[in-house]
Amino acid sequence: MRKFGKDGKMPARLVVQQVLRMEDVNLWQRFLAKRSELARGPRPVQLHQLPGSGRLKTAPKEPQANLPSCLQDVCPELNEAYLFHGSSPGGALGIGESGFNMSMAGSHVGSMFGAGAYFAEASSKSDEYASEDPSGVFSGKHALLLCRVLVGNAFYITESNIPQIDEALATRRYDAVLGDREAKVGTFREIVALDQTQIYPEYVVIYNRSY
Repeated sequence: MRKFGKDGKMPARLVVQQVLRMEDVNLWQRFLAKRSELARGPRPVQLHQLPGSGRLKTAPKEPQANLPSCLQDVCPELNEAYLFHGSSPGGALGIGESGFNMSMAGSHVGSMFGAGAYFAEASSKSDEYASEDPSGVFSGKHALLLCRVLVGNAFYITESNIPQIDEALATRRYDAVLGDREAKVGTFREIVALDQTQIYPEYVVIYNRSY
């Protein structure tokens, strides 16, 4: 459900205050190792070939993405893409330093599409999961992580059905879950990554909500 501000209004826009690039050699090497592992296996089904809403909106080949060149250096054959993850400034910086703790992933937002780290193409969707720091240098501000995500072979589903998801993932054929609520009810798609090595948290976006 979309978050509302203290005055009961939905944010009209997100106003970026600061963008930090995280550079951690250990997380990067781990991510590259996972990319090489996926590249040695069967080529995953391309996301735009799945039913529903088509290519990811942050994919370099998507005309409306209009991505800067620094965000286009991904491996589309493995369904690698930049995706958003909502957090608090302190939480986002912690993830940028140590990676995702998959035992905690989804614990604050539920698990509509099963356990894992939740990502979205739309910053407005990930903003639903963001929270503000109560104190410190980023007091009152929210945060998004912009991450490289190796989606790989995605299990496609349009509604929450945990038994069906668990059954599909038990086959070990899938690297992620694509929950397509956009196709079902016109809202958003979410990607659930199952393994922390699939994710490289590259940018932390600190922002305010504007009403």
